[in-house]
Amino acid sequence: MISPSVDYCPVNVEGKIYNMAYRDWGDSDLPVLICSHGITHNSRIFDYLAKSLAKDYRVICPDSLGRGRSDYLDDKLLYHFETYVANSIQLMKYLGIEQCDWLGTSQGGITGMIMASLKQSPIRKL
Repeated sequence: MISPSVDYCPVNVEGKIYNMAYRDWGDSDLPVLICSHGITHNSRIFDYLAKSLAKDYRVICPDSLGRGRSDYLDDKLLYHFETYVANSIQLMKYLGIEQCDWLGTSQGGITGMIMASLKQSPIRKL
């Protein structure tokens, strides 16, 4: 049975470091799929899908700050897409991921669309 490892990535938000949790499914030699949850969810929403796709992808499922096992931001006004995009980019750099496919729901989908629109976007498929 495949099960994920759970780890933490330090992310910088306005000069303060927070711990962002993520679940890592699959083999690091496989193409990467990042699954980004909606505003009222956490990474666990992708458990069944990630388990199924882990044979073809290294599936990374982060908990956005303020959700799941991640730290909460001190300033609630920092919960916005600029923060979500910056945290996602920091997670990819932390894990050494240069390119990925992206699957997102609601907040996670919009974050992916913004990232896909960036010059030299790390997103291969959205």
